[in-house]
Amino acid sequence: MHITNVSSRKVLGTIATSAALVAATVLPAQAKAVPTPKPSSSSVADTIAAHESPAASRAAIRVALKLRVVNVAKSRDAKGRYMPGGTGPWSFDCSGFVAWSWKQIGVELPHNAAAQFKATTHIKASALQPGDLVFTGNKSGGINHVGIYVGNGMMIHATNPGASQKNQVRLTPITAKWLHIKGYGRVKF
Repeated sequence: MHITNVSSRKVLGTIATSAALVAATVLPAQAKAVPTPKPSSSSVADTIAAHESPAASRAAIRVALKLRVVNVAKSRDAKGRYMPGGTGPWSFDCSGFVAWSWKQIGVELPHNAAAQFKATTHIKASALQPGDLVFTGNKSGGINHVGIYVGNGMMIHATNPGASQKNQVRLTPITAKWLHIKGYGRVKF
């Protein structure tokens, strides 16, 4: 997983203002120390390093990027359809949907739910933030499904509900009994 320089340039333009807004609302104790990042052709790391409070800026930028992933994913709610092996932009399987959503901000993830679990930092349910991944499976088996946590106890995922014609990207409560949560992961970037 990495952020490419080309994608970093694209991302910097979209997060310049949102990083400061997120810092002011999500990180109120540090809000005064976080200057508004200026878009440039430098990498995200260079932008972070150029500010007075790198830790606060880095946190604000990460939050802004994760919120961007959530917004990208939500743009496919009830529009994207399930297709085995699908990688987007309108047909997905579960891991293809997650990989496509993160790729829109320049972060590469493998196209397999179990491989995505291995590629993330494992976290507890109490630490979930929008943009984190939710991994599920059957009662006795391993991980075979993944979605993106969007907040308020909900995840968005490409689901295959069987013979139903409503195979689609959709929001689902993470408390749904049929999910059988196997773990949670934070994408490293």
